Amino acid sequence: IEQLFPLPIEQLKAIIAKYPKVDDYVWAQEEPKNMGAYGYMLMNFNLVKWRLASLKAFAAAASGSYTRSKRRHAEAMKFVFDKNLSR
Repeated sequence: IEQLFPLPIEQLKAIIAKYPKVDDYVWAQEEPKNMGAYGYMLMNFNLVKWRLASLKAFAAAASGSYTRSKRRHAEAMKFVFDKNLSR
């Protein structure tokens, strides 16, 4: 979703309608759970039940280390593709 405000509800409804067999909707973001657009989407998007795939909450968005950043990104990607994992 490129535009959060105003949230393009009618466009989202049309996209969702194209995929009637979907059983797993995911909001994926690279930012930690307490940053990024997750909070906004949580309050404003309820067309379908969805789950979050992101990093856990952190005090700062940047990890301060390339190695740590790479590890956190890989962890977030696991949540995108494995609906049995939860945050």
